Amino acid sequence: MNINSTEKITINVNTADLGKIDLLIHEGYYSNRTDFIKSAIKRQIDKHGDEINIILSAENRKDWFIGVYVLTVDELQAMKQRGCVKTIRGMGLLIVEKNVSLELMKTLISTIEIYGVCRCNNELKQYYGI
Repeated sequence: MNINSTEKITINVNTADLGKIDLLIHEGYYSNRTDFIKSAIKRQIDKHGDEINIILSAENRKDWFIGVYVLTVDELQAMKQRGCVKTIRGMGLLIVEKNVSLELMKTLISTIEIYGVCRCNNELKQYYGI
């Protein structure tokens, strides 16, 4: 399974700000627009690092995954045998394998809350509102 570690986003920037970005690139501060945007995002995330850690350490977030979580048919079948129903919450990338059916998910996964990206079929996205 190919796990791509980046996602493409689209942003709108006013022309004056875009001109300033391009000037900084021209003067050698950044290699291109993507480099500038990635640097700006990283600075903002670092700036709010304490807040992010506080949010993630809250009692109701102790069972979250951070990073990549792959939900497989085998894991769901094991949950079914144990009689478990689970909520999936996390920050990062959730991948639901293609052979996981909506019917199986409905019986074992009560909710899905993802801050980041969820790669699954459209039927699952629609059902769970992701």
